[in-house]
Amino acid sequence: MRRALLGAGTGMAATLACTPLLAAPYHPSGANLAYGEISHTQGVMGSVANPASGAAMPRGFRFGLGSLGVGYELGEIDGFVDDFEDWADDFDRLDDVIRDFERAEEQFDVSDLDGQADDALRPLLDAVGEIQAIERRGQSLLDRGQDDGFLAVTGGVHAPPGPLVANHAILGGALTLDVQGTGSARLGIAGGRLESGLGGMPLSGWDCSKNANDATCGSGDWEIKYDGDDVTIKGPDREVGEVSEDDLALYSDMEAAAIGRFSLGYSARTYSSRDGELFVGGRGHYYQAEMARAVSEIDDDALDTLSDDFSDSRSSDDAFGVDLGLLWVARNYQVGLTGKNLNEPSLDYPEIVGYDDLPASVQDRVSRTKSYTLERQGTVEASLHSPNRRWMLGFSHDLNSVEGPHGAENNNEYQWTAVGVGYASESYLWPGFRLGYRTNNAGSELSYITGGLTLFRVLNIDAAVSTDDVEHDGSSVPRSALVNVGLELGF
Repeated sequence: MRRALLGAGTGMAATLACTPLLAAPYHPSGANLAYGEISHTQGVMGSVANPASGAAMPRGFRFGLGSLGVGYELGEIDGFVDDFEDWADDFDRLDDVIRDFERAEEQFDVSDLDGQADDALRPLLDAVGEIQAIERRGQSLLDRGQDDGFLAVTGGVHAPPGPLVANHAILGGALTLDVQGTGSARLGIAGGRLESGLGGMPLSGWDCSKNANDATCGSGDWEIKYDGDDVTIKGPDREVGEVSEDDLALYSDMEAAAIGRFSLGYSARTYSSRDGELFVGGRGHYYQAEMARAVSEIDDDALDTLSDDFSDSRSSDDAFGVDLGLLWVARNYQVGLTGKNLNEPSLDYPEIVGYDDLPASVQDRVSRTKSYTLERQGTVEASLHSPNRRWMLGFSHDLNSVEGPHGAENNNEYQWTAVGVGYASESYLWPGFRLGYRTNNAGSELSYITGGLTLFRVLNIDAAVSTDDVEHDGSSVPRSALVNVGLELGF
C-alpha cells in the first residue's frame, strides 16, 4: 500500500513533467512575489498587475528575457503519513484476517453452543473485530485525507520577450504584450470503499438456539444462521456475502489545468496636474487551456492506472478575458485599482473516465463534470517612493476571494494581502533587494515571508516560504514554498 501511494505521487510528477507551460494562475510573477500586486517601476514585472501601469513607466522599451517560477503546497498532514502507514500495515494483512474469518465459518461446531454463545463464536467475532478496526482506521484516514491529504504543484512561466512594455510618444501611451503559461495540478484523496458489511456487527451479547445440525444466533438486529455447512450473516439492512480485499479501497483524485495566456494591453495618461497624474488602461487575454482529471484506486497498479486515466481524460478549451485599471501617480506615492477577469471567462474540464464504476462515496465528493471560472476580482494598491524612486514601500489587497482551478470544495481559494519594501540599485555590482510578507485570506489561509535580489540589474531571484510547517518523523518542512527566477532588460 505504501508503494502504491508513492506510485501515485510519482505518476503525478511524471504527468506534470510532460505538460506544457505548467504554472499556477495564482503564483505571483517575478518580483511581485515579494512586492505584491503593485505597479512599481523597478522592473518590467511591475506592469503585470495593473493594466494602467505601462504608461506610468519611464519612456522607452522594457522586456523580459524569460522567467520561471515553481512552488508546492501541502495539506495539514502532521501525523497523516504515520496514520497512513499504520493503515497500510493493516491492509497488507487483510488477506490473512479474511482467511481467519472464513476458517471460523467453516470450523464452527454447533455442539460448542452448549457453553457461552460468545465463546463459541469467538474465532468468528475476533476476525470480524479486526476487519472493523481496519475499516475504522480507513474511515478516519478518509475523513482527514479528503481535506488535508493533498499535494499541489505550482509555478509560473513568461516566454520572452514578455512582459514587454513599449512606452513611447508616438503611441500616445504604452503598449504591453505578454505570453505566459499558467496552470495548476493537485493530487489528493477522493474517498474510498469500505463496504465489507460487517461494520456494525456486535462482538458480544449473542444468544443462540440450535437443533442437531442447525443453529441461529442473534444480537440486536444481527443474525447468524448455520445450516449444515453454510453460514449466513444478516445485518439490519442486508445480508453479508463473501468478504474480500476489494471491499476496502482508497481512491486518489488528480486534476491539472495547463493554460497558455496571450495578453495585449494599452494604457495612457488621461489627466495631469501639479499633484499628480491619472493613468487608465485595459488588457485583453486569450486563454488556451489543456485540462485533465482522473480518479483511480490506490493499489499496486496505481501508477499505470492513474497515468492511463489521466491521458484518457484530457480536453482543450479556450476563452477571452478582460482587465481594467486605474493608477494615480504623485511624486512620492501612488494608488491604484484593478478589476481582473471582468467578464468571468470559464474553462471546462473533461468528464472523468469510468465515473459510473466509482463507489457512491467517491461520486458524492467528485463530480462527473467540472469547470474552472476565472472569477471577477478587484485589487487595490498603494505605495510610497523616495524622490529618486529607488526605495519603495508597497501594499496590495484583493477585495474579494476567488476560486482557484481546483475549486472551493478542495479549499482552493485566493485573496492575497501583501506588503513589501525594496531598493533598486543603480549599480551593476551592488544588488537590489526586497523583503515582504503576504497572506492568503481565503482557502488554505497560509502566510509567507518573502524576499528577493536583483543581480547585475538584469537577474531577479525571489522566494517565499510559508510560516506554517509540516512535521513527520521528528523533522519539519514548510507547508508551502515558491521561487521565481527571471531576466529582463530596459533601454
